[in-house]
Amino acid sequence: MTESKLISRFLSDPPFLFLRAQREVSVHPKGENFSARAVNAVFDRISVDLVCWTKRKVYVCEFKRLLNRSVIGDVITAKILWEEYMLKPPYDEVVPVVVTAASKPSLELVCRKLGIKLYVYDPEHGRFSERC
Repeated sequence: MTESKLISRFLSDPPFLFLRAQREVSVHPKGENFSARAVNAVFDRISVDLVCWTKRKVYVCEFKRLLNRSVIGDVITAKILWEEYMLKPPYDEVVPVVVTAASKPSLELVCRKLGIKLYVYDPEHGRFSERC
């Protein structure tokens, strides 16, 4: 299953309740991005696949076909940068979320230890199951 289909299924039948969601949200420091003026510069921002808001929490969500170390690093990076640059009242907590179509038990342990919520799509039952 592609990442785009995972996102669509997640939005059509979410495993947790939220008030609103936005796809492809940029996280960046405030003010001018000086590297943007340079030719062939790397912009000082990242993009989060999906951000969901509840009354007090912000969920930064990354989607991958397979749970891997890269997506774990992506979602932890998104959490830290959101806390640093984007978190404003009434929101007081950023929750990192990884959504995949397949998992690895050893990396589920890593997610659990790092406080990452992990949802894996179960095609047999047509829904997401929470692994941690």
